[in-house]
Amino acid sequence: ICDVEQRLTQSETRFVKQEVARPDDKPFVTSYFRMMQKSFQALCEKYTDNQADASFPRGRRICCVVDRRIKMSKLRPNRAAKEDEFMEIARLKQADGSEKKDDMYFYFPPNDCDRVDNEQGMMKEIYFDRLRQCLIPNSTYKEDGGLCLMRSITPRSELLRRAITSASACNGGLMTFSFHVDAEDEIACYFHWNGQCTRFLPEDVAVILPEIFSESEENKQFAALAKQVDDKSDEEAQDVHVLLDEIKYQDKRFKSFYDMINTKNESK
Repeated sequence: ICDVEQRLTQSETRFVKQEVARPDDKPFVTSYFRMMQKSFQALCEKYTDNQADASFPRGRRICCVVDRRIKMSKLRPNRAAKEDEFMEIARLKQADGSEKKDDMYFYFPPNDCDRVDNEQGMMKEIYFDRLRQCLIPNSTYKEDGGLCLMRSITPRSELLRRAITSASACNGGLMTFSFHVDAEDEIACYFHWNGQCTRFLPEDVAVILPEIFSESEENKQFAALAKQVDDKSDEEAQDVHVLLDEIKYQDKRFKSFYDMINTKNESK
């Protein structure tokens, strides 16, 4: 993935950045959402005229990246001829020795993939097409459209110089939640990871994510508590279920189909 801010800056992407301290309170979904809303408002104030376009952001793509990495790849300054042009740097600590905060970026994708509609309307597949085209632009996106056109560099360098898309594996280090918003009661979420994609329901926080993250004792406990019936006497279980209850979005038409299929399967 490399340096996200460098990618956005050099590709002349319209973005805002905010440092986010990892919340200690439980649950923290609401507080994180407030930070996201603040960043989105800052992006709109900086780059759009909402009064002139009352329908904004209808038909538009808006991206958010939260960088929580401990280390990342960065271009090596003044490298020797045989050295890899990228080096690994730690970003765990800040200059004063305190813990590194998460970096949150809100941005508009490049102009050739920032809309999901056109004069003729839209097709559902366009959501996937746009994400397949660009998620995080490369530094030279305006010149090469996300492809690396440089030669005489290592395969690793070529890969790191390309745009990040939904097909980018990134060694499993990038999770993408793509929300397709067609109406207030028609919101679909798709989970992209390691070049793969699946429909993602709110309850999948406790079903899919535990299969991806490391099997630490904390993660095992979270998964176990999430599967329990909401026990009012168990404070830790309460925290987990309150967190899950805060993740709310719905797709009524899909839910009707999903419930019908599940009912048929259960009756067999």
